[in-house]
Amino acid sequence: MIGALSVSSMSGVCSGAKDPVGDVSSIKGELNVQSEYFIGDFLSLHGAKIGRRDDVKQIMTYHSDNNDWSITSESKDALITSLLGLLPAEGAKIHNRVFLEAVRDWYCGLDSGSKIDNAVAAKDHLDRKGHNIARMILEANYDLGGSSVRVLDVGGNDGILTSNVAYHLGQSLNVPVQPYVLEIETGVSWDHNSNTVSAADNNKNEPVKTIYYDGRDMSSGRVFGPEDNNPLADGRGFDCAMYQHSLHHFPSPEIQQESLKQIFGLLNDGGVLTISEHGSALGSSELDLMHMMTEVYSDLHRDPQMSVNELEERYNAYVERETPANYFSQESLRDMARKAGFTPVSVTGISERTERTYSMTFVKNAESILERHRDLNALLDSDALKADVTKFETKSIYAGVRSLDGVF
Repeated sequence: MIGALSVSSMSGVCSGAKDPVGDVSSIKGELNVQSEYFIGDFLSLHGAKIGRRDDVKQIMTYHSDNNDWSITSESKDALITSLLGLLPAEGAKIHNRVFLEAVRDWYCGLDSGSKIDNAVAAKDHLDRKGHNIARMILEANYDLGGSSVRVLDVGGNDGILTSNVAYHLGQSLNVPVQPYVLEIETGVSWDHNSNTVSAADNNKNEPVKTIYYDGRDMSSGRVFGPEDNNPLADGRGFDCAMYQHSLHHFPSPEIQQESLKQIFGLLNDGGVLTISEHGSALGSSELDLMHMMTEVYSDLHRDPQMSVNELEERYNAYVERETPANYFSQESLRDMARKAGFTPVSVTGISERTERTYSMTFVKNAESILERHRDLNALLDSDALKADVTKFETKSIYAGVRSLDGVF
């Protein structure tokens, strides 16, 4: 996931040398996500005092499922019982390390009876999600691009979702799609997705390629591979761009605003921007913890033999680099995009699940293609980009009846 520029320095994150139990006077409602006692504080408040066990279960097991298998609900319940059982008596705190060790032991100790094969479901989920995003893009501007379409996924990581979106755009528009992921240059020498990730074979789309940039100026980015293939240098621009839960990782509202401004400059007239985010009605510490747990499970899945010391180091490094994240309401996102020059076209409702996701779509210089009535509540979200659930019900934003499958 992308970050940008500098993140404020972290206080209170330790290397594991401190005594895991500390004295405190009380648990406060406003939690410090960068505290070395944050996980225990969170569980004490939300799991014990407020009694939000189902929400805590969702937060503490967020993305513990993976492309290989899902974990049974009963096993997830067992983890929460174990974590809440570690909480101290009133007046004491427990170090994050204690809870990370419990999560590690639980995750790495799961037996076959605790797992459900997930390969087909995961593939179907990504396909459905890519289809939904492509539909939102086409709803905003069906006349996207021309003889080919370029897609830019800001913070798209491994590019797998990008490839799914590109595939469905290509299928609907019957033109080749060139998908790109934009990430910050890390200095790490790795192949990433530039030669490995491609959309489903429809004899049209190119493989996903990564554009690396310095976190400040997107136009200065370079493609992994031949420089003469850099789409930032040939003057063609992009036809659509997307942030899939990545905009909140930019370290300040000012940098988020600058990112949207730069994306506006990279898009062609009529270009579509679609953004999926978390509603700020949910406490930011909860969303931060969900993302932190995603990183924990990713590390453990990649290396089941990882020591507790290394897991703690990785956790602390993520906290220092990525938190606190900067979340925003639908209204704030709409205003930020408008300030960057975009016209809002559609917005989903905020899902009722713990992660409180929503999606919003915008068009650059929309007057040329959206001369008729628009309804900002045209898209109604039942469960926000979840597999096997209808993403949205839609009313036409154009005169007459339209099909989102490519036929007017």
